[in-house]
Amino acid sequence: MEFKSIIETEIKSVTELERWLCENNYPLNHYSINGNMIHEGYGLENNGGLYQWFYTERGVKQTLKYFSTEQEAVNYALKQIKSEGFPRRNTIETHKPDEEV
Repeated sequence: MEFKSIIETEIKSVTELERWLCENNYPLNHYSINGNMIHEGYGLENNGGLYQWFYTERGVKQTLKYFSTEQEAVNYALKQIKSEGFPRRNTIETHKPDEEV
């Protein structure tokens, strides 16, 4: 099975959003997506079928917005994360010239 990068427009679930964040070097210690623990930052969780976009700091969580569908919640979270302007981790990639591939 070949691994395929996920495109923003294909993101329809919390799992896909988490994968996209990882692929695009967003720090998951600042975003709680799909249940990962953070000390401070934004998050998205499903609470009894209702999706919540929240901010947490010093153990205090404040829900900022509610969504009835996962798709709606994921679209909003992606937009917020991208607009926050949080610096992504630095990555070093090596590329071979086309003739070597």
